[in-house]
Amino acid sequence: MPDIVEIRILPPLAIGRLGSSATPLENYTLEIANPVGYRSLVPAPTLVVDPVTGAIVSSTTPAAVSFRDAKGNIKPVCPFLEVWMLTAGAKTLAPLTLQALEDLGADETAVSWSVEVGNIKAFRRTGDPKDKITASTTAFNDHGSKSLQGKCANFKPGKSLPFGSVRYLKPTADFPQIRLRFTPASGKVYGPKTGDPNIAEDVYDETRGSWSKFRDGDPNAPASRPPSTEPGGIFANVRGVSRGYLDDECDGIVQVQVTLADKTLTAIARITCGPPSFAPDGLPIRSVADELEQVELGPAVSGPVPMAEVGSIVRRALETVRLMNTAALNSPSINNMANQDTGTGRAAEPIFDPSVVDALALRARHESVLLALNSRTMAWFSGVLRRYTEVGDLSNDGRRKMPGMMRGSDGSHLALTRRQASKVDAAALEIAPDPAPSNAGSDLTPTNLTAIFYHAQGNPPVAHPSSAISNAFPGLEMDFRNVWRRVFAGIILHEADNFVVDVEANASPKLRELIGQRLISVNGISVIGVLQGPTRAGGPVVSLPPNENAAANNPMVGKTNLEWSNCLADALRMQAKSVACIFVPEGGGPETKISLKVRPFFEAGTGVIKRELLQPGELTQSLCSPWQNDYRECSCYYWAASRPDYVNVEARADGTSAGHNWLQLNRNPGADKVYIIDDFTDQRLVTYEQLFRNWEHLLKFEIEGSDSE
Repeated sequence: MPDIVEIRILPPLAIGRLGSSATPLENYTLEIANPVGYRSLVPAPTLVVDPVTGAIVSSTTPAAVSFRDAKGNIKPVCPFLEVWMLTAGAKTLAPLTLQALEDLGADETAVSWSVEVGNIKAFRRTGDPKDKITASTTAFNDHGSKSLQGKCANFKPGKSLPFGSVRYLKPTADFPQIRLRFTPASGKVYGPKTGDPNIAEDVYDETRGSWSKFRDGDPNAPASRPPSTEPGGIFANVRGVSRGYLDDECDGIVQVQVTLADKTLTAIARITCGPPSFAPDGLPIRSVADELEQVELGPAVSGPVPMAEVGSIVRRALETVRLMNTAALNSPSINNMANQDTGTGRAAEPIFDPSVVDALALRARHESVLLALNSRTMAWFSGVLRRYTEVGDLSNDGRRKMPGMMRGSDGSHLALTRRQASKVDAAALEIAPDPAPSNAGSDLTPTNLTAIFYHAQGNPPVAHPSSAISNAFPGLEMDFRNVWRRVFAGIILHEADNFVVDVEANASPKLRELIGQRLISVNGISVIGVLQGPTRAGGPVVSLPPNENAAANNPMVGKTNLEWSNCLADALRMQAKSVACIFVPEGGGPETKISLKVRPFFEAGTGVIKRELLQPGELTQSLCSPWQNDYRECSCYYWAASRPDYVNVEARADGTSAGHNWLQLNRNPGADKVYIIDDFTDQRLVTYEQLFRNWEHLLKFEIEGSDSE
């Protein structure tokens, strides 16, 4: 056979999902029969692995998809990572198989794997390197399961935190492709205190580290402590003081090496893990796949857009809205966007007229747009879309733009990616017919885009970046904002704000002067937007401070930072080139103008986010610790495609909706359908302690908007 010149791991980013069952989740596809109905979960060929030999023994389509085993434990999502090869003279990738190795005088032992993952959530807060929890394997080429045991200098002697395992699957004649499988952890909570009923094991040593004493905004904190996450305080705490809790999420890098007679070929991919998707028949309105597509193809489209692409955006908006109690989330009296806006001094007012925001009414409105998908309806939709520069417009008109009542990764009102918005704009002019379907896997080219959209054999949809939320504040599966921190060589940006938090080790004195300064423009394109709104109900629109404590000379008065993904989309077209950046001091002062080089985003010719942008653990470092803490008192109800809000909804006699809060303990068929507002003192809702101890059996999967179990 021709010589192998390159290898790839596909998918380049695989998502595991937590669960304690010994049985992985089956594969399925999401099918659409009714244009405005729920997607159907259709069982699909599932690869069954022999737990003893590590070989795939069958590809079987189950009779049904079940998210729990017979004991009620949640089945983890355990993604496969496949190795592909590019041979001399070829334009498409082919699977790296046992036969291909043998043709080149090698065998399966010529393939070796190594994995490095981390959970550095505590370190992200404390700044103490000894709080980093990392796990790695030495290079291995056998087919046994390799445990990922997290080690930490501030752990108690002999203690570790399990992050799951990886396994090089034994290739066979029936399943000859080279693969690795990642099995995530169970989803348990760990901490410092012996006998704490909320934790699986006491691992953290309070006499060594400060995580169990950490407080955001501590005036006595060492100068080395990094700035707070955005939002802050997103860790288990008592009156603001950390309980020292840790979870078993992680992210990191998988590397494969193939050693041939005359060369060694290497490829990498990334893995991460998060909680289950509890509404698996829907997808988020803005996903990590959308972000990766924008990086690869740019923020603008040209020419007509296929109907399927435009319809996907509208459908995902519908799938999010129909799991939100929009009437409750419109009120400024609870923890939602209407309430969050008051933190800038904006008057407390509903976003929309309360008479038009019932969940069923808004659902019907989205359905009508999806049913009448044509240039005329897209022209209307395009006209009401919020643009990324308008997220700080808190006027009545500004807050009523679409998507409504949802939060973006900058903490402001949500805007779609610029590329998503450009697709809607293009569809307002003309919608193209959908292209003919292709045979998945038959035309894989060695390009980033092919890799981004690739679905590995046997992986369910919830293992793909299209299932992961990207309007992260901070996120569930990952906090995608972290990819931008090192996008400019030499400096390190805050993941969610426009200031420089640090510089790289070899930075020049001039770059070191940028620490603490704010980036305000790149190549003449502003990375800050206007922050405005009324300070009294019905009052005039005026400039607003970024927060109630902002000094008069703060350069951000009347301004808001814009999310990196959209405001740096143009700069990403200048990869490996220098761009003109302008910085200003936090307290005001003269501008600093400097040219900085834009780092390439992907490893060359692949869809893998470059090592220089993200170290193991950094993709999840700013998430809640533990992740269960994110499910209470959180204003992120717009993540309904993964973390539902309003379930078991039905119409009342007057046409308005009735249903349950997803976290209500009593929502049996006979229970009154009364939505209980999120309040940590209300014992009718799942408590923090119950989530820490028993989330797996208390949280329910929602199929077609209703409890499925």
